[in-house]
Amino acid sequence: MPVNLISPIYAFLFSIILGVILSIFFDLFKIISAILALDKKVIFVQDILYFLIAGIFTFVFLLAFNNGKIHFYIFLGELLGWTMWHVTLGNAITNFLIKCLTMALKPKKLNDPIN
Repeated sequence: MPVNLISPIYAFLFSIILGVILSIFFDLFKIISAILALDKKVIFVQDILYFLIAGIFTFVFLLAFNNGKIHFYIFLGELLGWTMWHVTLGNAITNFLIKCLTMALKPKKLNDPIN
């Protein structure tokens, strides 16, 4: 009986892409909480919401690509994609967006007119 390795390889590669997507989604939460200067309790709720959404995405991914079977390489691929995003571009882009949006949303002070 021949072993089909193409399907697990595709599932692993797509799980890396899913990890990058989940990482970008996490960065959006990070940007929102930094710009709005949210309270720790609100950030805690955001984190819970993120992990629920990530769990749903992973569950749907497992149903679509692996017939619902849980394999270690899927989670490894997600972790690898998540880490690759943060090590390469993620932190730089996130910090840049936070600085730009903070400056853009900062209220401008008007100079007092000279009498």
